[in-house]
Amino acid sequence: ARKLNQMVLEALPLVPASWHVIHVVGLHRDASDNQEAATKFPNYKVFDFLNREMVYALNAADVVFSRAGFATLTELAYLSKAVILLPISDTHQEKNAEPLAKAGAISFIDERTGNGAILAEKIQELARDPVKREAIGRVLHNFLPAAKTEKISGIIDNLIRK
Repeated sequence: ARKLNQMVLEALPLVPASWHVIHVVGLHRDASDNQEAATKFPNYKVFDFLNREMVYALNAADVVFSRAGFATLTELAYLSKAVILLPISDTHQEKNAEPLAKAGAISFIDERTGNGAILAEKIQELARDPVKREAIGRVLHNFLPAAKTEKISGIIDNLIRK
């Protein structure tokens, strides 16, 4: 989370101060830099963790910057969100992100070379173009469609029978 959090802080001065930024830094992280940033950017809100509130934060978001865990990706796909991913290098997260990037379902930043300026540029590009945001969200939604109730029931039935 350190790299992702650092990139958000670097990007803040490069995006319009009128934008609302919800930043979930993670539990047990030093958030002193984030708290200081909150005093400089009135629409920047920092949280250690969101539980039930996460659904509201994601629904409110025009653009989401996230790691590339599969559970998160499926939630973002369900919501048809425009997503910028920063997968953890040399892990399954890169494997999760690669086909999505090739399909045009996400924007991708390499953790090894990414920085706040790159993040700010990508966010601004998506923020300026609602048609592109919608299109990316739709591609992600279609790439990872929600499972149908019957399919889930079938999987559960198969597990019970084993």
